[in-house]
Amino acid sequence: MPLHIFEERYILMISRCIEWNQLGPEQGLFGIHFATEGRLEKVGCAVAVEKVVQKYDDGRFDILTRGVRRYRLSKIIKSELYQQIEAEFFDDFLVPADLPLRAKAVALHCKLLEVAGRSFTAPIFGGESFPSYILAHEAGLSQEERQKLLEMTNESERLRELITYYHRAIPEASKNTELRERINANGFFRHLKSLEI
Repeated sequence: MPLHIFEERYILMISRCIEWNQLGPEQGLFGIHFATEGRLEKVGCAVAVEKVVQKYDDGRFDILTRGVRRYRLSKIIKSELYQQIEAEFFDDFLVPADLPLRAKAVALHCKLLEVAGRSFTAPIFGGESFPSYILAHEAGLSQEERQKLLEMTNESERLRELITYYHRAIPEASKNTELRERINANGFFRHLKSLEI
């Protein structure tokens, strides 16, 4: 996900993350959370700064980030300019994804993109252990639907949830302009090159 960092507190946070990245692969992570009505969801995603695209003279950054691990929020710490948290990382239960389920989800994803007027390159899913994350990113899901998938701990369960979504979204995408725009925005909800924080 591309981000434009312009607030003073986040400039400080990202500067620290970039510096800490040099200490090891999981040292400079920061969290992205979905918030509803001023309340953070319990599950978020730790992301790493993959690349500094541009650093401006006034301290702002354009960066590319990559989701690394999911975590459950246990405590918010407000001692810094920006919020920090105590969190516990978690992974999927080690149940292999059902291959026919995976093939069905990818086929329906292709159909959704076709209805929305987007092109699709199938080879991207060839070596992916968790294609549900890529599918979800490009499917035009609402934030609530994304959150539900993020909290699931089984790839087949996520794929089944996506298949249910595709059956609902494919007929809707031909007449729902807002859904087509979300799908064509490639997972980003604002009409910007990057999200601003």
